[in-house]
Amino acid sequence: MEQLKKRLAAYRDEIEQHKQRADEADEARNKAEEEKDRTQFELEEALRKIKVLESDLDTAESKLNNQISYKKAADDRCDELEQKLKSAEYEISKLETDLETVKREKEKADNELKQALEDIEGI
Repeated sequence: MEQLKKRLAAYRDEIEQHKQRADEADEARNKAEEEKDRTQFELEEALRKIKVLESDLDTAESKLNNQISYKKAADDRCDELEQKLKSAEYEISKLETDLETVKREKEKADNELKQALEDIEGI
């Protein structure tokens, strides 16, 4: 009977140890579950941040493309105005040359008229 009590006590100890190990396993599982949930939350948060950054990048890229287009249009307009300026400078130069030619021709005509008047007075 004494041996039976000892075996019963041993079984109770063994059952208690199994319960304790089961509790420890449950606790470890719960911690792992909490860690999994926390990691999942952090992952989702990181994905949200990535989406925001991608959106910001798309916006910045769009603004940059708009600025590039605006600069190209401004450069094209500047080139066009420079070409018009060169054309106007050429026309001014041509007119100045024509003016000099007209002045010389007028001076020549004045001299010829003066000579003709002198010739008439001399007759």
